[in-house]
Amino acid sequence: MAMTDELSGRAGRRIVCISLWCAMMLITVGAGAADDPSVDSKAGKAIAKGKVSVVTEKAVSPKYMRDIFQRMKWRFDANRDTLKNESYSWDLYVPPSDKEELPGICVYVSPGGARGSGAGRWKSLMDKNNLIYIASRDSSNKVYTSHRLALTLRAIDIVKEGYKVNAKRIYLCGDSGGGRVSSTIAPMYPELVKGAIYSIGCSYWNHIPSGPKEHWPGFLGARTVPPKIAQFRKNRFVFITGDLDYNLLPTKAIYKAYLRSGVKNCVYFEVKGMAHSIAPVEYWQASFDHLDGKVVKKGPNGFETSPGDNKTPPPTTAKPTSRPSRTDEAIARSQLSLAGSYISAGLKAKAAAVLKGLITKYPKTQSAKIAAGLLETLGK
Repeated sequence: MAMTDELSGRAGRRIVCISLWCAMMLITVGAGAADDPSVDSKAGKAIAKGKVSVVTEKAVSPKYMRDIFQRMKWRFDANRDTLKNESYSWDLYVPPSDKEELPGICVYVSPGGARGSGAGRWKSLMDKNNLIYIASRDSSNKVYTSHRLALTLRAIDIVKEGYKVNAKRIYLCGDSGGGRVSSTIAPMYPELVKGAIYSIGCSYWNHIPSGPKEHWPGFLGARTVPPKIAQFRKNRFVFITGDLDYNLLPTKAIYKAYLRSGVKNCVYFEVKGMAHSIAPVEYWQASFDHLDGKVVKKGPNGFETSPGDNKTPPPTTAKPTSRPSRTDEAIARSQLSLAGSYISAGLKAKAAAVLKGLITKYPKTQSAKIAAGLLETLGK
């Protein structure tokens, strides 16, 4: 079974996020601190526009967790899947817009919780796109998936209770493990979430083969389809990865699975030279343009972003090279996943050894290219 940020043995119980420490080491984000950390606001109380504030609630209603498990049909564990009776906080930013149009909502799911919410870096994007930003400070990759889902759903209601919003512009986005959470909610709540951006991490509802007797696990298992798939197909989605991202292969596979499932309003950005890190701001702006239904003919670096695969390069006169076998590709992917697990545990030396071995034994595989980029990053 592929190990990269995958679900645990019981589908949907929690995400084994190998990107936890990778997110800390490789993703450059803002500090995540609010402009005024002392702000303690109740849900529904309007916040000053143009500044990042903190909304805190003493408890979160159990209705969110109940609804999640009813929709997912997961097995409920009272000890693990019950939100604690304690306070939870969200970063909230309301753009200082004088536009007559109602704002939308952008819920960001961070892989690093309070440290990684980075609300400050979102200001200009929220201002330009007239979106209210909100992100849980208690939803890092350390937190059980069910809790992260509930806190994300609560975030939407917090904004709706305090502001009039455009219900057709409620979007989710997340990096790494946050992308996985976003891609778990969006298919199951299509009547609420109208678009999502999955950055350097995502999940699919069914298992996707990754090699002989291996697969990237689906949060609904092997064959179950989201109950509101017809409505989900009408929404819009963006996949962002890098050609050196260790999540490149599952991201591309899930993007293609969306297309096969009839989810056609998708674009795919593969950032040249980018490892497991946050894409430049122009990719995010292009992503929000797509969610709003604007035509995005070309990506920021010139590649196609049509629902099909990236544009095929022109033919070359160079002699064709032999392709690696499917077995080599599968073994190389497994080694890449193993290296990722070592990185998440802080074992950089072991990770480097695995990556070097992969490059030596399977130099012609796509995983070898990704491994080379990760080695360079580890050496910095």
